Amino acid sequence: MNFSYSQVLEFKRILDEKFGVYLHFHDACGGQYFSFDEAEKDEVYQFLTSYFANIGGKINIADNKLTFTVDKA
Repeated sequence: MNFSYSQVLEFKRILDEKFGVYLHFHDACGGQYFSFDEAEKDEVYQFLTSYFANIGGKINIADNKLTFTVDKA
């Protein structure tokens, strides 16, 4: 899935307000992905899974829990 910058700003804001978490957004030729400075609590990943499922996406979290991508469900 690809997101507009305004969509990204919205869920970055939600994560910051809800969990005090800063999310990095990377947009390159190979696609978009997101990262954290350190692995977050499980509740953050559960929230993201639910959030993206509600808009037709499925998150793929790296084994180290530092990065994730979002694909169409």
